[in-house]
Amino acid sequence: MPNHAEVAVQAAARVDGVALNYGADSLGSVDVILGRFHDEGVGVDRVAETIFSFGAYVGEVIVRSVGASDEHPMGRGPPMVRLPTDSVVNPIGKAFKRVENGDLESVPYFYYALVEK
Repeated sequence: MPNHAEVAVQAAARVDGVALNYGADSLGSVDVILGRFHDEGVGVDRVAETIFSFGAYVGEVIVRSVGASDEHPMGRGPPMVRLPTDSVVNPIGKAFKRVENGDLESVPYFYYALVEK
């Protein structure tokens, strides 16, 4: 997941002039970037790799800030994040939902709902 997250960091800097720092505060910028895809009607199939990278970035923020770990379920599906509570979450799936469903799928809310537990 870290390598994919770095792709998002580079893309955000290059395309949007945004410096992502792996802090929780940077998730608002990720939300805006993903929200723009939704607002512009860009189909997820056209930007799937980009969405994946931003989802990996969200996962890395969670890993670094709450002591979670990356998890690859039997080599199938997207990488997940295992929280210290032993719950498993899917930040990449959240990124796709943000693009598909719009504001209802807030990335910062997803993060804070996890860390407030």
